[in-house]
Amino acid sequence: MKVIRLGRAEDNDVVFQQDLTISAHHLSLCQVANGQWTAEDLHSTNGTFVNQKKIAAGKPVVLQPGDELRIGKTLVSWHQYTETAVPAASSLQKTQWMPAVGATLEPKPKQVVHRGTEALSWVFIGLVFFTILLLALAYWK
Repeated sequence: MKVIRLGRAEDNDVVFQQDLTISAHHLSLCQVANGQWTAEDLHSTNGTFVNQKKIAAGKPVVLQPGDELRIGKTLVSWHQYTETAVPAASSLQKTQWMPAVGATLEPKPKQVVHRGTEALSWVFIGLVFFTILLLALAYWK
């Protein structure tokens, strides 16, 4: 049985360093006896979704070619290949978007927009300016 672990921690087979919503040990992909692959959420903080449905932690779900997995804020498509196209797990290098054994992970990260931080900066600058003005007025009295 082949097992591939995904998460942010360096000891995973597939390491996602950029998405902070992915847990250290988020997901396990296992090839079961009949050659099918399953996805199992490893009690992650934000959960794992297969085709927009949250899967229960600790309960493997069978993956079908074309399924879409969401791990944190990262979307990946699941494509299964034949056994001859599967490299040995020991030969795989750990990279941020490494293909998993028996599958290709195609990341489709959604654009994350951080709104409000610019306005917050101007509020802070305004408060600093107002404080300096009050101190100057108090000094000149």
